[in-house]
Amino acid sequence: MKVLYTLGAKFGGRGIGRTASRSVKHIAENHQLKIAAAKFAGDLPATAHKLKINVPKRWPLSDKK
Repeated sequence: MKVLYTLGAKFGGRGIGRTASRSVKHIAENHQLKIAAAKFAGDLPATAHKLKINVPKRWPLSDKK
């Protein structure tokens, strides 16, 4: 099975990034995996492919930063 794991935070960082990293290690054991994240920290499984995404600092239709 092919799996795409996306994350809008720093992969392998603190909080949700650390949780994502742990999840990905188990998914990569049995599946083809691509990881899309704003930033990466730490090691990725050898079978995983890294995709960097750009997260806008300001949403186009919002007046908030």
